Amino acid sequence: MRFLPQRGERHADQGRPQESGAFYGPVFGPVLQIKAQTAGLPAAARKSENGAQLAAPQRKFADMKILRMNWVRGPGVWTYRSIIEAVLDIGELEDFPSNTIPGYYERLTAWLPGLVEHKCGVGERGGFLQRLREGTWPGHVMEHVALELQMQAGMNTAFGKTRMTGEHAVYKVVIRAFDEAVGRLALESARDLVMAAINGTPYDVPAAIARLKALGEQRCFSAGTACIVDAALARGIPCIRLNESNLVQLGHGAAQRRIWATTTDRTSAIAAGISRDKDLLRGLLKGAGIPVPEGRVANSAEDAWEAAEDIGLPVTVKSAIGGRERGLALNLATREQVMAAWQAADALGDDVIVEKFIPGHACRLLVAGGRVVAATRYAEAHSTQNGSDATSHIHPGTAALAALAVRVTGLDIAGVDLVAQDLAAPLPGQGVIVGVHAGPDLRMHLRPSVYDPPPVGEAIVEHLFPLGESGRIPIVGMLGGGASSFAPRLVSSWLHLHGLRTALACQEGLFLGARQLSKSDSRGYDAGERMLINRTVQAAVFETTPRHILAEGLPYDRCQVGVVLAMPSHEGLQEHYVSEAQQMPGVARTQVDVVLPTGAAVLNADDPAVLTLAEYSDGEVLLFSLDEQNPALTAHRARGGRVVFARPQGVVLAQGSGPEQMLSVPPSTRTRIGCDAPDDVRRHILAAVAAAWALNLPTELVHAGLLHMRKSVAMSAYH
Repeated sequence: MRFLPQRGERHADQGRPQESGAFYGPVFGPVLQIKAQTAGLPAAARKSENGAQLAAPQRKFADMKILRMNWVRGPGVWTYRSIIEAVLDIGELEDFPSNTIPGYYERLTAWLPGLVEHKCGVGERGGFLQRLREGTWPGHVMEHVALELQMQAGMNTAFGKTRMTGEHAVYKVVIRAFDEAVGRLALESARDLVMAAINGTPYDVPAAIARLKALGEQRCFSAGTACIVDAALARGIPCIRLNESNLVQLGHGAAQRRIWATTTDRTSAIAAGISRDKDLLRGLLKGAGIPVPEGRVANSAEDAWEAAEDIGLPVTVKSAIGGRERGLALNLATREQVMAAWQAADALGDDVIVEKFIPGHACRLLVAGGRVVAATRYAEAHSTQNGSDATSHIHPGTAALAALAVRVTGLDIAGVDLVAQDLAAPLPGQGVIVGVHAGPDLRMHLRPSVYDPPPVGEAIVEHLFPLGESGRIPIVGMLGGGASSFAPRLVSSWLHLHGLRTALACQEGLFLGARQLSKSDSRGYDAGERMLINRTVQAAVFETTPRHILAEGLPYDRCQVGVVLAMPSHEGLQEHYVSEAQQMPGVARTQVDVVLPTGAAVLNADDPAVLTLAEYSDGEVLLFSLDEQNPALTAHRARGGRVVFARPQGVVLAQGSGPEQMLSVPPSTRTRIGCDAPDDVRRHILAAVAAAWALNLPTELVHAGLLHMRKSVAMSAYH
């Protein structure tokens, strides 16, 4: 695969940058080599014969210019996840690598000591600093500084690349970014910091990190949402952010689930209302035999004191509606305390509850999918400070009562507050449940004070997607169709005939089933994502182009079938610094890179450049050809592979030495889809048949679809 060091962790950016020097696809310029050579450099920038560094020119260098930035949201030529790609003009610094500028190394490492953790292409701790000492260009330095600034701001990003574009002094600098605005600020800040280190001018690093952190907290996921998303990605479940807050779609189309922080699409509004009404909740829990503190609603300050005397001092006073801390006053033992607490709680506008104060350890339990998955204990009753992991200390009977409390409330995920003298003992007689909360905050279970945080994100994802469920629908991605959307239209129609509500985004428009939603070219990211968000979509076919891959990335992370009909032309891609045919396999392989291990790449065996992409498929490879005697086809079949090829009578499906299946085409239709049709039309038909076979669609259905395909559809789909 193209990004070998990242291949095994496609959805996990862990630790500091592990690799930024090697690129495995020939799209852009070569790897930045260590600048040991000095030939062609100005005399003042060269080393003396004995190796001593001569003085750099006594002047300030002009700022590097960021010519433009591009937000690539999906899998592209760089990696599988969202990145910011900057086109950087380093100007005269092209002639001054890092080892020719006095003080540059010292200033940079003093400002950002964490750079020592960057392995870079050297592959070991301190690798990047080695490159910096030996000589590298400022674009490469800017990449690492941008990543380190994000790390210092609390964003765990570990992917970066810097490559030459072929234009003098112009580079592409790429960094992983969770959010476009954050990525842009990281690159701009990195440019300014690097220039300050080069020119020996002041730079306020803490202020830059603070700005980046503030923007990240505003734009990125909350800690709780992030841990769920990370757990989903680790399971191979795709994720789509639906707003600028914490509303996230896990999965695609009809297989999706949605979360808003820890509230899910299974969280009942009625149950959430019950959890907020503390008096109602207490009554329901008591009726189910769950230990709760004795108490009642008090209608006045005097009534509150009467209730306290009846219940027995000390007592707790709190608002009957809202969160756990709303109107809360603890351990009240005098008339004055109780009446003052009632007045304070009453001022909030809701009923006020007086209940028995229970001494002991306060504990918050997280319940998901009917079981306790985490518990955090606090030093004092009703305190939420200085928590520690207590998951393994909770008595099984107490865990069962907490799960029962959540079921009685009607929630799927909830935080359960309890107070007990001994968490390891049965709850009855020495503890009570004091609250059940919808949309629980996960920070208390994730905070650094917890030595070994329990896998709360994984538990919530398992609740939403039991093992065996992936949240995926069949997706077919197609590239290289030229001016025609014939093959995508065919595959979409067959999926529809198979009973799946199928979305199609192609050059001819956007379709959902038989309905056309748009006549505009829909091969871009937004149209594809729009279909994947639609809850009714059960399968999808997406056509793409090299331009969309370079500019936006694919709208999906993985696909069941990836089809390359022909190697696309490099014409018209100069703005992306793609100007030669030999660069195109590095772009086209993106369609193959995203094939699932359980899926298949469908490749045109008549195109030698397309054939080279076979090695990049994680799944099976199917080949198709107009020529039954194609050597690549013959060799693939001899290895037991599946092939599709044309004969005068129709289309043949074969695997290894097994029996062939002929999808015959009668003479009346051969002029439009058979042996008498143009080669380009036949190529689309073969690709579509191979894709359908890869999807395990019944061959009888495909055959019937070919035979009954309307002539108008066939010809209008092929311009």
